[in-house]
Amino acid sequence: MSKSSGRTAAAVEFSAQRLIFLAAVGAVPGLLWDISGADPIGPLFSISLVAAVAIGRNASERLASALGYYASGSWPIIGAIAGYWGSLHPWVGAAAWAACTVALASPWALAASWTGLLFALAVTALPPIGVIGWLSPINAAGMLFPGMGWLGLMLWLIFAIALHAFVSARSDIGRSGALTSLARSHLPLFLPIIAAAHLMAAATKPPTGWVGVQTHILPSGGNILAAIQDNQDVIQSGLHQGNGARVVVFPEAILENWLPGTRQQFGQAVSGQIWLIGAQASMRDAVVVATRGHAASRPVTVAAGLLLGGDWQPWSANTLRPIWLQRTFTLDGKRVWASLCVEQVQPWTWLEAMWQRPDVVLAMSNDWWAAEDNAAPGIQDASTKAWARLMGVPVVWAVNR
Repeated sequence: MSKSSGRTAAAVEFSAQRLIFLAAVGAVPGLLWDISGADPIGPLFSISLVAAVAIGRNASERLASALGYYASGSWPIIGAIAGYWGSLHPWVGAAAWAACTVALASPWALAASWTGLLFALAVTALPPIGVIGWLSPINAAGMLFPGMGWLGLMLWLIFAIALHAFVSARSDIGRSGALTSLARSHLPLFLPIIAAAHLMAAATKPPTGWVGVQTHILPSGGNILAAIQDNQDVIQSGLHQGNGARVVVFPEAILENWLPGTRQQFGQAVSGQIWLIGAQASMRDAVVVATRGHAASRPVTVAAGLLLGGDWQPWSANTLRPIWLQRTFTLDGKRVWASLCVEQVQPWTWLEAMWQRPDVVLAMSNDWWAAEDNAAPGIQDASTKAWARLMGVPVVWAVNR
């Protein structure tokens, strides 16, 4: 073997080792999403993806870091699909996990500079890729700058750019320039800003008299009698858990229809309260209202986003469809935002919420498909807490699992 071929083989081996190392570095914050559950650890350390990508000297190395992050963090997709569709399609979960990982990781290969960083953040947070855009580093904004809303988001963005420039300069890329010098001198200034944000952040609690209902109901599977019994179980849960409340919030899609018979059933059940119920109405994932003797036929709000491949199958005519732009609604003197299931991990829907400045967030989920050890519901909860913390608004939780 010639010296040149020996050097080439060594270089290839070093390059492969470096790619594996960078994938492992990216995998650490991804795994934190899985193992921390609803705790804020996953959102807080999600910004580590920015640093991990900045270590990369080329597109392949940056992609390796991002693949490690999304591959480890997206692992619950396999179990989620198995729970949702059953074990008849074991390969579907692995394919969906791989597709999700590649789709979300690919834009980060271009994050060589601050403009590439902004591109990766935007592409993974906004549709079309943003419809599966969970685990976004933007979640860290709520953990670093609580209660600061849009200002906190801008500060987080500046912090991310500075962190990217600083880590890039510290790596063996050898970059220099005005942005790097600025990052090196100003990055420590964020520490007192973050500390002040936490000191000034006000504690939030749900409005007095607002209660979320927790249920444990499986889908009827098209059995009409089972659906009627499920509806009755929902009513009993509301009467029991919502006893003494003024506004009772139920999980997302806990009702499989909102037809006249169902509306009559719930209108007759409510007494002196307002019930906000997740229901599938007119091919939408909606929130409907029932009060004493009356159940409105029109939803008060409809989900902007849906789970791609789950309730939303664009290739099928018989599917729920997203409305893309959800609006707040006013109830009991409060501007209300309903974050429905998968919307809780989609940054673009939270940006819609921030724009409309809600007074309270309803975290309505239907996680019947999730096994006890599946991390996806915890990721939903952690993401919801991060965004609600950024906005400084309370959350009413209603989950079916």
